[in-house]
Amino acid sequence: MQMIAICATPPGINPGMASVELALKLFLDKYKIIQDIKFFHLIHDNYNEDSGDNNILPYSEIPDAPDFFASKRMILFWGDFLHMLQYHQTIASVLYQRKYCKTFEESIRRVYNVFLFADQDHKILKRKISFGSTLLFNTLADENDSIYGPALKRFIASGNIWFRDVYSSIKASHITGNYSISNLGIDCAAFLEPTLFVGGVKKKGKRNKTGLFIGRTVVNFLDIYRFALDFAKFSSTSLSWMAWGNINAFPTLKFVQEEKTISEMENFSVEGIADPVIAVRNLTEFDVIITDTYHICVNAWNMGIPAICFYGNDHLKRRNVNSGDLFSGKDKRKVFYSMYDALDFLIHYQELRYSESRESRMNHLLDCWNDQVLLTGIHQRIRQHSKYSEEILVKAIVTLLKTT
Repeated sequence: MQMIAICATPPGINPGMASVELALKLFLDKYKIIQDIKFFHLIHDNYNEDSGDNNILPYSEIPDAPDFFASKRMILFWGDFLHMLQYHQTIASVLYQRKYCKTFEESIRRVYNVFLFADQDHKILKRKISFGSTLLFNTLADENDSIYGPALKRFIASGNIWFRDVYSSIKASHITGNYSISNLGIDCAAFLEPTLFVGGVKKKGKRNKTGLFIGRTVVNFLDIYRFALDFAKFSSTSLSWMAWGNINAFPTLKFVQEEKTISEMENFSVEGIADPVIAVRNLTEFDVIITDTYHICVNAWNMGIPAICFYGNDHLKRRNVNSGDLFSGKDKRKVFYSMYDALDFLIHYQELRYSESRESRMNHLLDCWNDQVLLTGIHQRIRQHSKYSEEILVKAIVTLLKTT
């Protein structure tokens, strides 16, 4: 019986999502506990065209065949939003628009069956492992949905599921009524070992460079740029643009590139870096990074590079990829920084509105950036959590393979 891994489909060049894929490849190479595994997306997007020959894993589309999952010895769900309702609705819309399904209702049933095994036998549920996903943006109303709610509860209750954040872990306990076990894992990108990237952590001050990437801010991006300029000035570092994703993955870049003061920065580009090895290695070229992008922060801190992150909802869409629902938002950047006591480096857009709060924040950041004990502590917590989570996953895979 074959083993498979299911990952999310990146919309364009997104090195954060690609770093999650890279972590899976390196994990499999490191432990060699799975000898024959194939990789799947529910649907392909424009990722292959954007990234050329830099695909980390060779993906196929999941066929719409009743016995597809029944013939598999193990199904590994890897990272991202794979079990979250907001993601399901988005993917269902794509399936319907591309005529994979005749109606939206048929599309959403297809999504539930793939990402929650809604129509699968319980014995197939017991062959699954899910690691590094999140339910962060789910609301109580989402989980009370008459179809999604029971399917999610059944999926979680079948076991072998570890989420990347504390919110999702406690949600799993609330949903199943079982508080005796922990469903907390870690973001899969944190499995990347720093020593594999140019010898690991760079010492602060060695390069005197501050990197800037703005990919998730709609209104306040010019304020972030000005703050970055001042930080570079006061920290005696040079500021340059740090290439990351492209416009397909980060639509906000369309607005950013229209701002001449930003587009004329050193190394400015909206092309992105398709190869996650190069993208993550590039992080280590900077002493500090200023961004609004979740996976830059995860990868940077995991490499030991301090990342100053801006966050907040600066537009009025009903739901977004940073914090989910407009009226019950839980920002993934704040959750990540909270989990590892890195909140000294997290800045809400509102802090930029008033000169007094902006100056106070700047002084505090400069102090924190020079506090090597603080920087090391954040990095070590992530690495410690990563090693523990890796052990949990290895044990789960070995145990599952012994019983199937």
